[in-house]
Amino acid sequence: MKTKDRILGKALEMMNEKGLEKVSTYDIARALNIRQSNITYYFPTKLAIINALGKQMIQEVDQPFEMVDPHAFSFSYFYQLIDRVMQIHLRYRFLLLNYAPIITADQELNDYFKKVLEGRYAQLDGIITLLDANGYLRGAEMLPHSRNIMLVQNMLAVYWVQESAIYNADKTDEEKRRHHLKLLFQSFVPYLTPKGEENLLPLL
Repeated sequence: MKTKDRILGKALEMMNEKGLEKVSTYDIARALNIRQSNITYYFPTKLAIINALGKQMIQEVDQPFEMVDPHAFSFSYFYQLIDRVMQIHLRYRFLLLNYAPIITADQELNDYFKKVLEGRYAQLDGIITLLDANGYLRGAEMLPHSRNIMLVQNMLAVYWVQESAIYNADKTDEEKRRHHLKLLFQSFVPYLTPKGEENLLPLL
């Protein structure tokens, strides 16, 4: 494994385990048994490490959607994709537990996440169109509301880990995911066709 990847992997592990504020570049270097200068060569500051981890998370989140089979796309298929995304979120738990402080402290990362959100609007429209074409959704009724629906879904995506830590700390990670998956997919319920109801409602 390349040194840069080892640094990011160890930083992610330690920040998840100990908390963002309790991990320094010195701590990461010591855990890897390397000089701190080996870290600052790739990442001059701790903020640069967090920036790289934030972008790495987005790249991982995007991967499941790049391999979608449009002909097989159903709500159960979509549900499994989002569950995979939430599992990725939990691997970057520290980032989502400290989302606002991290993003507001790094304007470049802030701009990056805003650009990602703009892409999510088009992505949701494509998903609605696909579910409509496959007979699961009345897309013509839902599309006019898709931007507001995406904003609500983005709030869930950004804050569900924090909400779980506050109100569902006694639950397992799987239970937390299932709870928020149900919330996220509720926005589709008013627009389901009979085929969509048969496919989605048992999951809720």
